[in-house]
Amino acid sequence: MIHSINLSKIKLLITSAIFLLFISCSEKTPPLLTEKIEYDVSIKNDDENTNWWVQNLEGATREKIVNVLVNAALSGKYKVYDYDNNLLDNKEIELIFKQPVSYTLPSISNPDVDSVINTYNEIDKRDICKIIFLEKWYFDEKNLNFSKKVIGYGPVIKKYTVDNETGEKILKGYMPLFWIYLDDSYPSKLKN
Repeated sequence: MIHSINLSKIKLLITSAIFLLFISCSEKTPPLLTEKIEYDVSIKNDDENTNWWVQNLEGATREKIVNVLVNAALSGKYKVYDYDNNLLDNKEIELIFKQPVSYTLPSISNPDVDSVINTYNEIDKRDICKIIFLEKWYFDEKNLNFSKKVIGYGPVIKKYTVDNETGEKILKGYMPLFWIYLDDSYPSKLKN
């Protein structure tokens, strides 16, 4: 009987010690610096004069993350939103990957009349050059501990326009394709 009481006390002491050790060792979240910040990160740098890792993911790694993001959006398993945080249905998601293009060409039957041809160019995943992030940032100024919590993200492509006189492709800017949020409450928080 005495042996079982001592064993119970020892188990309780060990359990208490492990619990206290766990609590004292667990990292506390630093103070909140900002509730939300949005920015994009280049994952494809075509500048040959910089180190490969500057604003760049190595080719196979970049392809993998791009494929995961695109497949996640197309899978139907995740809620996908446009840049204005409107929920997209499956058809709208599929159309994201097809960019409308209009061509004006002389009509074959009457060269004096132009024909307008409307078609789609499929987005080439290799044109995804950035990932846009929405995050919470935390910062503890005492120990300079900076941490982030990703709230949402999505792929970004380069948008081009064509010079009518030269036919040259000119960079027009960048366009986020969609958002996937890790916190379902965020799209409504962003609209307020």
